Amino acid sequence: MTQAPPRPALAVGPEPVVPAGAATTLQEALLLAAETSGGRGTVYVRADGTHERQTYAELLDEGLRVLGGLRELGLRPGDSVLLQCHDNRAFVTGFWACVLGGFLPTPVGEARDYSRENAVTRKLRAAWTLLERPLVLTDRALREPVRALAAQWDEPEIRVHAVEDLLSSAPGRPEPVAPDDDVLNLLTSGSTGVPKCVRHANRSLVARTYAAIEANGFTEHDVSLNWMPLDHVGGIVMFNVRDVFLRCEHVNARTESIIGRPLTWLDLADRWKATNTWAPNFAFSLVNEHAAALARGEWDLSSLRNVCNAGEAVVARTARRFVRLLRPHGLPADAMVPCWGMSETSSGVTYSRLDPDDPAVGTVSVDSATLDTQLAVVPHDSERAVTFTDVGAPVAGVALRIVDEDGRILPEGRVGRLHISGTTLLREYHGNPAANASAFTADGWFDSGDLGFLLDGRLALTGRSKDMLVVNGTNYPSHEVEAVVESVPGVRATWAAACPVRDGDTDGVVVFHVPAAHAPDTLEQDIATTLARDIGLHPRAVIALSEDEFPKTASGKIQRAELAEAYAQGRYDTAPDDGTGDGWLLERVWEPAGPERREDGTEPVAARPPAAALLVYAPEGSALPVALADETAGPGCPIAVVRPGAPGSPFLTDGALRVTVDPLDPDHHARALDHVAAALGAVPEHVLHAWEYTAGPGAPDPERAATGVLFALRALAAAAPDARVTVLTRHAAAVADGETVDPG
Repeated sequence: MTQAPPRPALAVGPEPVVPAGAATTLQEALLLAAETSGGRGTVYVRADGTHERQTYAELLDEGLRVLGGLRELGLRPGDSVLLQCHDNRAFVTGFWACVLGGFLPTPVGEARDYSRENAVTRKLRAAWTLLERPLVLTDRALREPVRALAAQWDEPEIRVHAVEDLLSSAPGRPEPVAPDDDVLNLLTSGSTGVPKCVRHANRSLVARTYAAIEANGFTEHDVSLNWMPLDHVGGIVMFNVRDVFLRCEHVNARTESIIGRPLTWLDLADRWKATNTWAPNFAFSLVNEHAAALARGEWDLSSLRNVCNAGEAVVARTARRFVRLLRPHGLPADAMVPCWGMSETSSGVTYSRLDPDDPAVGTVSVDSATLDTQLAVVPHDSERAVTFTDVGAPVAGVALRIVDEDGRILPEGRVGRLHISGTTLLREYHGNPAANASAFTADGWFDSGDLGFLLDGRLALTGRSKDMLVVNGTNYPSHEVEAVVESVPGVRATWAAACPVRDGDTDGVVVFHVPAAHAPDTLEQDIATTLARDIGLHPRAVIALSEDEFPKTASGKIQRAELAEAYAQGRYDTAPDDGTGDGWLLERVWEPAGPERREDGTEPVAARPPAAALLVYAPEGSALPVALADETAGPGCPIAVVRPGAPGSPFLTDGALRVTVDPLDPDHHARALDHVAAALGAVPEHVLHAWEYTAGPGAPDPERAATGVLFALRALAAAAPDARVTVLTRHAAAVADGETVDPG
C-alpha cells in the first residue's frame, strides 16, 4: 500500500465571528468603552511604584480635549502625527486623541539621548521626512529635547507640542470615520536607514482584535498587564487597543522597571491579579536568572492564565523553565502561550500552548539531517533531534502557506518561506512602492521574511530569512548592520558579514570582516563600539578573516549561512562575549530598593561587609549615598560626598565630609580629596562616581561629563592610586583592560 503524499502547506483559519453590537472602528470602540465599561480603565504604574487610574470615560474626555487642541493647531483628518512620549498616560491619551480626530498616530520610542544623533533620533527624522514633516506630539518631559533636534537636523523648526498643554483646550467632536479609513502607522524596527511605515486601516486592527479575543477566550473580566514599550505593536495594538475593545481592566507599567528588576513583573501580576500578560523570550530568560529568589519569595499567580510569548523566537526550553519556576506560586501549568505575528499582521495571529512537564507538547522535533528535505519527525530526545516551537494555527480570517524560493506551495513538513493573507494585513508600506512590490506576491499574499513549516495545519518557525537578524525583539537587516561595520576605518568595503547565532536562550549576532592592510590593532573593539553606539547592537563576537576565509559566490554574494555554521561548529578561535550588555532597546538600571522591592519578599537586613569609608561623587539631593552605602561599604560607614557645582563656581565645604567643586577645575578635585583625607585620615578605598551632567533641561552634556570624570580620576590616581572606583553612567560604552581610551 502506497503512502499518500503530504498535503499542501496551506492553513486557513476559521471564518470570523463578529459579536453582536461589535465596534467597527477604533473610535467606536472607545466611545462604547467610555459608555458601558462600568468604571474600568487603565492603571499606570510609575517607576517608583506609585500609580494612577484613568477610566475609559476619562480617556475619552481627555482625548477629546487633546483633539480640540490639535485641531486648533491646524491638523486635518488623514494627517500623520509622530507620537513620542516618556509618560505612558500622555502617550495613550495622545494616541486615542489622534484616533478620535481621524489623524494617524505614528509611535516612536523615546531616545535615551537627544543631544547627539543616535538610532532613535535617526528613526524619528526619517519618519518625519517620510511623512512630510508632521507635528510631533510628546509630553512636557520630552518637548524641549525634541524641539532642540531642529538645530541638529539643520531645520528652522519642528512642530512639537505636549499632551499636557493641549488638555486645557475645548473638547473636539469625534471625526466621522469608516472601517476602511486609515488609522495607524507603525514604523518597522530596523535600526538604520529609513524605516518602513506600516499603514493599517481600522478594518485590519478590528479583525485581528476580535479574532484574538475569540482564540484566547478573553472577556471584559480579564485584567491585562503590559510593560512592553507602547511604540511596539504588541504594547499598543495587541494589548492597549484590544483592551479598549474588551472594556477590561488594563495595567500599564514602565518598561525599565521590569528590566531593572525582573521580579517586579511578578509583583505587579500578584498585586493587580492579572489574568494575562506578554513579553518576548528574552524577558522570561531574565526572570529565570533569579531562580533562588523565586524559591524564597511569595506571589499568588493563580489568576495568570495567559502568558503570551511573542516578539522574537520562542525558545521552548526557556518558556517551560519559567513556568516550572513559577508553578509553586500558583501559575497554571498551561499558562505559556507561544504566539507569532508582526506589525504587518496587526500583531499576533497564531497561538499555542506549552506543557512545562512534557517537552513534546507544543513543540515539533525533527531529524536535523532532514531540514533541507521532507522533515522526519522524531522523539524529542533523539540523538539528532532539532526542536521547534509550535506557535499554533491561524486565527479567524487569516491564512498561512509555505512556499519555495520560486513561490510554489510546498508540502507540509518542508521548510520554506512563510506567506500570509487575510483580514489582519496592513494596507501598504506608506510611500514605499519598492517595499510593497517586494513584499506582496502577484496573487496577493504577504511574504513575512520568516522561514518555517506547517504540520497538521499548525506553524513552526525555523528562523528568519537570511537577510534579517532578530535580536531581543528588534529587527536588524543584515545589509544595514554590515554597512555600519564597513563605515569603521580599517574594514575593507564589501567584506563584512553579520550572521545570527544562538549560544544560549536568545539570538545573537556575530560579525565577520576582512581588515584592510593597515587596519589598527583595535579594529575589533572599534567595530563593537560603533555598533553599540550607532544602532544599539552588541555582537557576541567580532571575527577577523582573510579574504580566502571569507566565503563569497562568484558573483560576490556573501555566504552568511556558511559563516554562521562554521561559527556554531567552533572553527574560529574566539570566545563569545559574556552577554552582559543588553542589545535590545532597553538597559539595566540602578535605583534605590525599598523593603517592598526585595526579591525574596522579606524585610531588608543590614549589609555585612566590613565597615569602611565610602567616597561618593553625587549631585545635590541624590539618594545614592544613603541607598548604596550599606551594601557597598558596610553599616555605619562614614560617607564623604563630592558634589558638582556649576562651571566657574567656587570651592565650597559643608562640614568635614561634604564638598562642592567646579567639575571642570582640576585643582578643585585635588582640594576635595585633601579635605576628605584630612577628615578621615586617608581617601576612602571605595569610590562611587555618579554625577549627572546636563547642558540644559533634560539634555545630557557628554563632553562636560567626560572632562569631569577624567579630572576626578586624575586626582584619585594621584591621591589614592589603590582606590576601587565604580562609575555609574549612561550614554557610554564599556572598555576592557588593555583597551585604549582616547579622551579627545
